[in-house]
Amino acid sequence: MYQTAGGTATAITLTIKETLTDGFPMTFIASAANSGASTTINGSPLYKPNTTTAPNLIAGKAYTVWWSQSGNCFFIKASAEGTAVATNVLAGTTFSNDNDTGISGTMPNNGALNYTPSVSAQTIPAGYTSGGTVQGAQLKQNIDGHLQNLPTGYAPACYDDYTGLLWAYNSSAPDGKAYGFNSSGTLVSTIICSQANTQIMNVSKDHMLWAFNNYPMYLTDKNGTLIHTYNSPLMAEPAIVSSYTSRVFFNYASGGNFYCYVYDLNGTLIGSPLIASSAYPVTGFMTSPNGVYAIVISGSLVSYVFINNSGVVVGLNGVGKLIMWWSLFANALAQY
Repeated sequence: MYQTAGGTATAITLTIKETLTDGFPMTFIASAANSGASTTINGSPLYKPNTTTAPNLIAGKAYTVWWSQSGNCFFIKASAEGTAVATNVLAGTTFSNDNDTGISGTMPNNGALNYTPSVSAQTIPAGYTSGGTVQGAQLKQNIDGHLQNLPTGYAPACYDDYTGLLWAYNSSAPDGKAYGFNSSGTLVSTIICSQANTQIMNVSKDHMLWAFNNYPMYLTDKNGTLIHTYNSPLMAEPAIVSSYTSRVFFNYASGGNFYCYVYDLNGTLIGSPLIASSAYPVTGFMTSPNGVYAIVISGSLVSYVFINNSGVVVGLNGVGKLIMWWSLFANALAQY
């Protein structure tokens, strides 16, 4: 028979008529839950099998324990095992773990989740999902919408992933203002550079890059307040300020070759590697957490030269390799 335990939830008393010997089994019904706290039976510890951890007892449930002569303690009979909890298991299903059997799961079943990219944060609900999609073309459609709806008199300069705005400048004459348009072509923001008659070129998460007839170039915060002036006649577009690191990358033309000049935000030169010859113009930059990709054009071929944040060329592909090799060879010949 299963006797109902006496005592308290953590100091259980049982009637034991036999002499305790190694492996002697007993059964009882817990009269109160111990919530996993240290528990004794008739003054001797009660543990999970081969541990010194108390089991979780639930009021009204029956348990079998056995006496360990060597441990001078009681061990509860092993039944279910596991560390899963209700939040790990789908709602509407049951499971068992070290503490109990037939436990009901509580994890929400969200089914398929499908997302369209947005400039606003979107909440992903906690719980199970059977999969889903992220619409890949939506961001491009938004940018195209900007271009299609940009009012007359403005020239697009750059798109800002962080604000979702297309930044443009006065197409008739630079006026030191950056105009931010939403996807409907509505002007929603105007930022004035502290340096007049400049043209917005590029934006990052926290910074804006401006130019006056290609140089000098001005780095400001997103209020238009000047941080640093990059004043060199050889600097030209493309130029970009990275959203990932405190680096500014400039295309730098000299002696028929193109270089990538890498500066920090205070104007300190980090590096100036050769990236292309005059026959292969650099048409743009793409930033990454570890550096920048220079986009190099040769006829219908497009290649990428990777410059890391230390101003070192670490990756070339396609025509980029030929460009670098030929440029280095030509420079070597010029020394003799």
